[in-house]
Amino acid sequence: MIVTNCDICRKEVSEVKELTAEYAHDKVSHACADCLKEIDDLLMSCMKAQQIQRTNFVRRFIRKLAGLNSVS
Repeated sequence: MIVTNCDICRKEVSEVKELTAEYAHDKVSHACADCLKEIDDLLMSCMKAQQIQRTNFVRRFIRKLAGLNSVS
């Protein structure tokens, strides 16, 4: 069995996965399953927050348009 180290937590693990190019850099390019799960959880939280912000922004914009249209 080949043992490698996770670039993030430094644990010795049997398998690491390569990070996508947008997240990898010189010293961190491979992650173990535990670290990948934490990264995925954070990414999902960010995406949910962005969806809420996007929805609120569009709703405010629509209300503003509706207000401008009713004034005419």
